[in-house]
Amino acid sequence: MVGKKEQQMLGIMKDLESRIGRMIPYDTLYSSCAYVLNSDKAIKDALKKLINKEKIYVPREGFYSLNKKVEITKDTIEANFIICKIEHRGIDEPSAIFCTKIEYMHDIDKNDKMFDFVFDHHLMFWNNDLLVFKVWLPNGEKDKEFKDVFEAMESVGIKCNARRENEN
Repeated sequence: MVGKKEQQMLGIMKDLESRIGRMIPYDTLYSSCAYVLNSDKAIKDALKKLINKEKIYVPREGFYSLNKKVEITKDTIEANFIICKIEHRGIDEPSAIFCTKIEYMHDIDKNDKMFDFVFDHHLMFWNNDLLVFKVWLPNGEKDKEFKDVFEAMESVGIKCNARRENEN
């Protein structure tokens, strides 16, 4: 259950999000909440409670956004905002992909007319209806499907802020 201060902050965030977009800068949120919550401590406490209750989240440092419940199936992850990090060999900082949907695609055609055998096996990262990134997974005759989208991402070194249901 959300308290009165947190409810007021959610209302302010919904208003800001409708005007400036999903990622709300902390300064804008703070100045909008200052007249309602009256103190720096009240604003910080309300933010912490809302983050802990997964009503809002931090898509990147210094920004806040309202959180849609993440929908996870065997082959997809969908949310308002997903951050995926890709570790590279020899580079300290990982690359990031910002998306709203991750799809694990797998299709085996053992009777392909041209190639005799085709295993189409990849991850697709979507931002609304726009494909922003595609990763080809191993697709030889001996390769198998992964058990879910998380296992497919792990195989190529991609981590995201969404978690399996049995993870914390």
